[in-house]
Amino acid sequence: MISDSSVQEGIIDVLAVLLRVPPAQITADFSPTQCETWDSVRHLMIMLAIEDKFGVTFDEKQIAALTSPAAIGNAVRSQLANK
Repeated sequence: MISDSSVQEGIIDVLAVLLRVPPAQITADFSPTQCETWDSVRHLMIMLAIEDKFGVTFDEKQIAALTSPAAIGNAVRSQLANK
C-alpha cells in the first residue's frame, strides 16, 4: 500500500513537471485558475500521467472534476484502497 504522503508527493511531482511550476507553488487547493499552463490538453496529460504512475483509471466525469491536488489525491487513494 502506498502511503498518503507518497501519493501527494507523486501528484505534486507530476503537476510540477507537466505544468512547469516549482513544487513549492503547488498547494492542496492549487487549480487551473491559478496556473495559466493548466489548460484542457495539459489536464488530460496530467490525468494520464497520474493513472500511469499509480495504476488507477478515471472515467470522463472524474477527469473533469479532478482539478486540484487534494481532489486528485482523494481519488487516487480511494482507488488504491479498493484494490
